[in-house]
Amino acid sequence: MRRTRWRRPRTTSNSDATFRVVGTDRAVSLQEVAQAAYAPSRLPPEIETGLYEVASFSPEIPDFPNGCHVCEVVIDPKTGATQVLVYVVVDDVGTVINQLTLGGQIHGGGMQGIGQSFTEHLVHDPHSSQLVTGSLTDYGLPRPVEVC
Repeated sequence: MRRTRWRRPRTTSNSDATFRVVGTDRAVSLQEVAQAAYAPSRLPPEIETGLYEVASFSPEIPDFPNGCHVCEVVIDPKTGATQVLVYVVVDDVGTVINQLTLGGQIHGGGMQGIGQSFTEHLVHDPHSSQLVTGSLTDYGLPRPVEVC
């Protein structure tokens, strides 16, 4: 498969899905672009047909994301019951693109850590070695009452 670098004219888009060449009256609709992308006769010879692309990024300086989760827990010595009192997260997330998604990912990571620590436990039958906690009915998942 041949890949060629090419420069496209500066364009702007508007709400009617039309691409316009800045400073001219030239315009093309999104539908026309899609149709032309699959018509080899309408493309320069150095451009492949189709609307797909593959790219990768290799930074010059290695990136080491960092984070820390700290959990304060109370354990009842008589029953062994646990209760999470405080859960604090500090993460170096870089540039935030979507605050709501980021919050969900951080909360999910905390829930996963609490689940792995307190409720997830693989139990095997001592005689047959059969997995006893093989479904979500038997397997302990953290619930809202078990976390802050």
